[in-house]
Amino acid sequence: GGGQGVPAAARMLEINPTDEIKFELTVGKTLEKSLKLKNPGAEAMAFKVKTTAPKRYCVRPNCSVVKPSATVEVKIVMQPIKEIPAQLWKDKFLIQSTVVPSESSLEDAKNIFDMVGKECIVDQK
Repeated sequence: GGGQGVPAAARMLEINPTDEIKFELTVGKTLEKSLKLKNPGAEAMAFKVKTTAPKRYCVRPNCSVVKPSATVEVKIVMQPIKEIPAQLWKDKFLIQSTVVPSESSLEDAKNIFDMVGKECIVDQK
């Protein structure tokens, strides 16, 4: 038994909060929440944040690299709304992460997702 296979969980970022982000909707106010992405593994990870409502949210950074055992804070800023919606939105955020080759830099992060095969990218909803 060689220790070749890396368990999938070891290649994932720990996301906090894990399940959902709650915004207290306020008319005319910019609302901000933070996500913390922790890299528990020994390899650098690149991540990319996608949302079902890109016009409504501003994500900073929406693509970056988390060094081993480091944590990156992602700010999710909701644009001001004119009125409280009758139907609550069910917006989703998707965080894609993948192991980064050690020689790659932050500038490469944006290109990494074009290079890696889809099977290397772990989707976390």
